[in-house]
Amino acid sequence: PARAVRAGTYNIKVTTGLGTNETSAMKLIITTPAPEVNTVTPAYGSRMDDRTLALTGNNFYGGTLTSQVTDVSLVSGNKTVALADYTVTSNTGITGIIVPAGQSAGTYDVLVSTLDGGANVTSAVKYRVLPAPAVSAVSPASGFNNVKTTVILKGTGFYGGGSLPDVTQVKLDDANNTALAGVSVSSDTSLSAVIPKGLGVGSYNLLVKTGMGVNVASGNKFEITSLAPVITGISPNHAGIVRAVT
Repeated sequence: PARAVRAGTYNIKVTTGLGTNETSAMKLIITTPAPEVNTVTPAYGSRMDDRTLALTGNNFYGGTLTSQVTDVSLVSGNKTVALADYTVTSNTGITGIIVPAGQSAGTYDVLVSTLDGGANVTSAVKYRVLPAPAVSAVSPASGFNNVKTTVILKGTGFYGGGSLPDVTQVKLDDANNTALAGVSVSSDTSLSAVIPKGLGVGSYNLLVKTGMGVNVASGNKFEITSLAPVITGISPNHAGIVRAVT
């Protein structure tokens, strides 16, 4: 049969000079395989923002010459997220798929349904919704406000789901949201930064911002204290009893 014929069950009709039969004792059954999803680009995103995906795979035309896609969705366990916006560009490609913000962090299969081929049950590449970075520990946990202090932050998500550092800012949650200088990301779970001098006394969370968002608190706060005044000398250091020292 021609490639443009949809899946289904068909009578075979024969036309002669005496006419055409309406049915045939034996039917022609045409089937089409389920769609396949082989790549998902990009393969991860933040729950904070919409994300636009593109898929490559097979059987999106369902054996015909036009799109037979009826649904594109994300599935994780019992949760299904229908994706309303997409464009089927060919039998092997779908673009413009919008994943709306606010999805739960996790790993999802990308499923494509067609009119006659059903849906794939899994995708070769998964789509991951990543959480914001987390800061589990700050070391040292305190410092004086008359000197700069280099701190080490331990946590997760400093690469933002990729293979390279994705940190765009590290700051304190003080009144001025003070940004830290000298940020150096050594791994997905560790970075260093410099807390400036001259800040107000108090305890502050360390907040790390990446493309996946920003944490709302750190595992422990950094406490800024002030040194008590220290007298190291008096000049003059003696005086007579007949006049005051000024």
